[in-house]
Amino acid sequence: MFASRQILNLELEEVDELAIIRLPDSQLTRLERDGFKTEMINIIGRGYRFFILDLSAVRFIDISALGAILSLLNTIGPNGRMVVCGLNHLLEDVFRLTNLNRVIEIQPDLAHARQALQAD
Repeated sequence: MFASRQILNLELEEVDELAIIRLPDSQLTRLERDGFKTEMINIIGRGYRFFILDLSAVRFIDISALGAILSLLNTIGPNGRMVVCGLNHLLEDVFRLTNLNRVIEIQPDLAHARQALQAD
């Protein structure tokens, strides 16, 4: 099964139990956080087990948005898995400095993220 559609400012691609979510906006801050989190919770609630959050278009992210991403791990739960990909150097530094790279799996691009999830 394959489908692709726009959900508010998120692009969702569905492949069986995998949801690939792309953020086409250049920033994710406290202003976008609540809408982002609501949409993500709706997507998670559809029964997917695996998630790829593609941040390749995002150039800036603030701490509140990082918190929202982190909270999604609890929503996904122990039977699911989320991989973040497409981080630019600035975002890589933010994830590293906040130690989120130890909690959230990060892959360089979508192809590597898919490959990492297929290893399960």
